Amino acid sequence: MHSKEYSRIKSLADLDLDYQQLVQDFKLLSELAAKVTGTQLSEVNLIDAYTQWTVAGTQNQATQKPRETSICNVTIEQEQYFESLVAEDLRFKDSTYVVDEGYVFYYGIPLKLDQNVTVGSLCVAGKDKTSLTQEQKEQLHLIAKELERLLQQQKQQQLLEQALADSKRMQRRLAHDIRSPLSGLSQLLSTTSLSSLQRSDLESLLSDAAGTASSLLQLTEAILEDTPLLDQQLHVYDTQALAKKLTDLYSPQAQVKAIAFNVRATPSVLRFPRKNLLPIIGNLIANALKFTPTNGKVQVAMHLASSQKAKILHVRVEDNGIGMTPETQEAVRTGRAIPRKGTQGETGYGLGLSFVRERCEALSGTFHLTSQKDQGTTVTLELPVM
Repeated sequence: MHSKEYSRIKSLADLDLDYQQLVQDFKLLSELAAKVTGTQLSEVNLIDAYTQWTVAGTQNQATQKPRETSICNVTIEQEQYFESLVAEDLRFKDSTYVVDEGYVFYYGIPLKLDQNVTVGSLCVAGKDKTSLTQEQKEQLHLIAKELERLLQQQKQQQLLEQALADSKRMQRRLAHDIRSPLSGLSQLLSTTSLSSLQRSDLESLLSDAAGTASSLLQLTEAILEDTPLLDQQLHVYDTQALAKKLTDLYSPQAQVKAIAFNVRATPSVLRFPRKNLLPIIGNLIANALKFTPTNGKVQVAMHLASSQKAKILHVRVEDNGIGMTPETQEAVRTGRAIPRKGTQGETGYGLGLSFVRERCEALSGTFHLTSQKDQGTTVTLELPVM
């Protein structure tokens, strides 16, 4: 169970999606699902370690909810589909979905990537019907296949962007490697009186070499300054832009529990690829919100610093929640899953912090956890970003 769930969360994180930007990508297919089934509701949901992100649907806006309150959390455990008369199903009949919104029927299809890993669902729900025809089910499964194809395209785009970034980094590295000796050669030739050597042929040769060196220096400068394409192809942030994105994504979860949630970032003009940052920092924030009580606080602080070899993004996520026992902390460090309940009874799968730690270390970063039971938790990360 641990291995399967970890693979699922990792596959979704590898997509490096900005859930707020997917609404238009999947909107038409979601509307088509409602149309062919004749239901009042259709949604495309992606489900990470803590949250169900509705990225498209008949509600026409991106929404989120704790995954344990969602019927789609059951769907992602199925091989082909999940169908339920939710108004009669003991698991769901008392939910807001049924009691307040009036839905009586649900049909969901797990959305899978390569290696048969489920990352979300396509679902429809009705208030006035109790089943779908076989034809409607077949059409809905075709729509799900198209959604899977779009998600696979997102993954391929990530691979292409990474290849582009690697190529750009190699160009810049090569340019730096040849820039220093060429600069020295150019300076030597420009300050030496070649005429004093009294060798016209050598003078001519050295003058040509100086011209060549100067041209190559101009070329390397052009390579070093050619960053707009990289910035355009790789979604990039500065510290303040990243802070705003995290605030936009996780403020709704904080508001539900009246938690004082704040993301502070020391301003930096340096821009860096967003690759891996949203799933890593986002899981930290979601974990803190889950285990912090109503009217508590979750504070995030970020700043960018330079080491000898890289630019390092420092992230600290601090809460005044229920804290962790030594056993739970050791489980995080060893990758074991110890399920536990959040402060409002939310199901904790015991994987979020282990996932963050493993992803951070895979990026040659550092992960540090300090916590005491009933006295909150602080997690600090150091992530190389350039």
